[in-house]
Amino acid sequence: MYTMRKTVLFGGVLGLFLIVLSVASEEVPKTELDDRVCGPSICNDGHRCCSPIACCPNKYRCCSNFCCFDDKIFLPLRPVPITSTS
Repeated sequence: MYTMRKTVLFGGVLGLFLIVLSVASEEVPKTELDDRVCGPSICNDGHRCCSPIACCPNKYRCCSNFCCFDDKIFLPLRPVPITSTS
C-alpha cells in the first residue's frame, strides 16, 4: 500500500513537471502597440514607439520586452531619451 502511494505521488509530480515545462516552452505572445501609446514625437529618429518608455528601430516589430525581426532576431528595447522642456 505504501509503495503504491509513493508511485502515484511520483507520477503526479512528474506529470505536473511536464505540464509546467510545456507551458514554459510556448512562444511569448507578441504585442503590437501603436504610436499613440507614447506619442509620435518621442520616437522621431528612425525608431517606432513600443511602450511609454521604449523605442524599436522602424524595421523591427514590437514584441513583449524586445524588438523582433522575422521572429528570429531580438534586440532589447531602447529607452526613450528624456527631453527637457524649458
